[in-house]
Amino acid sequence: LKMIVIGLGKHEGTTSIHKLGFSEFRRVIPTAGAIALAKAPILMGVGIVENAYNQVARIEAISPDAIFEREKELLEHSNKIMGKIMATDIDVLIVDEIGKNISGGGMDSNITGRSATGIERPHAPSIAKIVIRDLSRTTAGNSIGMGLADIICRRAAEKIDLAVTYTNALTAGPLQGVKTPLIAESDQTAIAMACSAFNKESPSELRIVQIRNTKSLEEIWLSTAYSSEISERDDLSATGDPRPLDFDPSGNMLWPTQR
Repeated sequence: LKMIVIGLGKHEGTTSIHKLGFSEFRRVIPTAGAIALAKAPILMGVGIVENAYNQVARIEAISPDAIFEREKELLEHSNKIMGKIMATDIDVLIVDEIGKNISGGGMDSNITGRSATGIERPHAPSIAKIVIRDLSRTTAGNSIGMGLADIICRRAAEKIDLAVTYTNALTAGPLQGVKTPLIAESDQTAIAMACSAFNKESPSELRIVQIRNTKSLEEIWLSTAYSSEISERDDLSATGDPRPLDFDPSGNMLWPTQR
């Protein structure tokens, strides 16, 4: 239905719908979609559901008269099998890269729980601080989503194309996602800045999670504060022994990932 209303609506359709605000999508998209289905020669819809491993889990051809009901069912199925950060109560989330090739919003709000629209994402864990290390190469300077983080590394900030980023945000409507967070000179400084916000008796108590991006969640890095939780859960397993983060002389990360 969104593709019928916004996709086939092109620029005019996109702009008019987005001006109403994302909070109105639940009401407006079905209403406008019903009008389009009644008046346009739409043969069918193709529903594609992706799983947590970025693989196609289901493809269905849906007749126009069945789109409303079947799309609801496929959405429920999608929510059950989508990727999630399995760790809970995160103090600091380190994201290696954001980009339009990863999510339309740079980093998927369903994963982080932070949305430029303010709409609640019930499947996401509680995350106190987010650090962005870099922009993906494919995003070509579009840094939408950075405004939902707390700290961004200078290497990422220097790649930002403001014209492209602002055009994206102004077309979509919400501007929160393109506001500039704190800029840190290096990975090490960014992580230290984020960790300084917590009053913990020992740094080992900090619950830190690092991910490549919000699409790659099969293997993530957890601080040792999660050790007992990992051992008690069937859906998490450790693949190696603990080791310290490794930085080069400039303070940029060598391990677990290098950008």
